[in-house]
Amino acid sequence: MLTLPTSARALGLAGAADAAGPGEWAVFTAPGQLAGEPPSAAAATEGYLASTRLSAAAVAVPAFGGTLGLGATLLDYGSVDEIASSIPGVDGTATGRTYLAQDNAVVVAYARRACRACRAGGLRVGGAVELVNTRVADLTGSAVAVSASAGWAVRPGWDVTAGVAHAGPDIALGATRGALPLTASVSAVAPAWRAWGWSVRPMLD
Repeated sequence: MLTLPTSARALGLAGAADAAGPGEWAVFTAPGQLAGEPPSAAAATEGYLASTRLSAAAVAVPAFGGTLGLGATLLDYGSVDEIASSIPGVDGTATGRTYLAQDNAVVVAYARRACRACRAGGLRVGGAVELVNTRVADLTGSAVAVSASAGWAVRPGWDVTAGVAHAGPDIALGATRGALPLTASVSAVAPAWRAWGWSVRPMLD
């Protein structure tokens, strides 16, 4: 779930939106990009594999001399009814009990400009703490992870961002353990140029 695009913009850019997509959605992948953003909020939901659904919401608010970001994601796998059968291979009877499966995460981030006087915006730095939880039937597991990123506006229209996301311990679900998707990224974006009614902005991620 932590690696899935959380917004329509990130989905359209195949996830390569760290440098080009500042705003509230940066809380999930590049918290440093929150610095200097005005108050904003967004939500998205989409059907995913089979009957699953991915939903997310994010908020950015100026606070404490920088920008505070809050985010939440939910990957819902749906539910199934419990069927009890005393004879293997023979249809059983519904017990009335329902089993659920889902992954969710809550993210708190903070970012600020390290150089407010810089003409092009200067350096932006930020970090985030994520509480990740997974549930399958009666089994639950949780973990805490951290993310950090920095962005530098070399000059107007040119931006470079680098960061590390989802650094934390393994998450355990019953007897099964799995590593969080530790991700390192570098993104660069150039100014947009316009021709024949089109606007094109080169990016590298």
